[in-house]
Amino acid sequence: YEGEEKYDQLWERDAQTVVQWSKFFCSKIFDHIRYPEGRIHEDVYVIHRELEACNKYAFVDIPFYYYVQHDKSIMHSEGFGSVNDAIEGYEDRARFFHIQGLEKYKTRTLRTLFEYISWRFGLMIDSGDKDGSRLLQEKARLLLRQYEKDGVLSSSEMLAIKNMRLNKLYKSMGGALLLKKLLQPTT
Repeated sequence: YEGEEKYDQLWERDAQTVVQWSKFFCSKIFDHIRYPEGRIHEDVYVIHRELEACNKYAFVDIPFYYYVQHDKSIMHSEGFGSVNDAIEGYEDRARFFHIQGLEKYKTRTLRTLFEYISWRFGLMIDSGDKDGSRLLQEKARLLLRQYEKDGVLSSSEMLAIKNMRLNKLYKSMGGALLLKKLLQPTT
């Protein structure tokens, strides 16, 4: 992939594109790219910069690496702090695309951000993390106010985010999609 199409891979192959453990890079791209210290989900902060620094990006669908997850892994024990790191990484990516004049990618990033928030909120509710889900709901509302003028989300999607805690359908991403469908005006 070359040019802007390499950014499309952030959505075509989200997990495979973002995570760092599945990449080979020419070392010179790291002359100006640094991972943020003390952050979980640091890959969310840098992948767009790495793609920008590459002349070409290739995807090879061959399993060179086997990723093993366990109950105590970061992905299974995330609290609000690590989720907030990912959220701030998505915000950084949206700013990056805005500065580059790539508004369609900024919009796609913000939509991904709100989908991520909905998904993580459901997982926090399911795990009984009341403090984390409350903090995430507050963060979501703050972000809604910040990005409302950009028209990233429809009014029904915004309402669903605003009412996350109140609506039991938000217990999973499937519930969020169902709620989104329920909130759409009938024709």
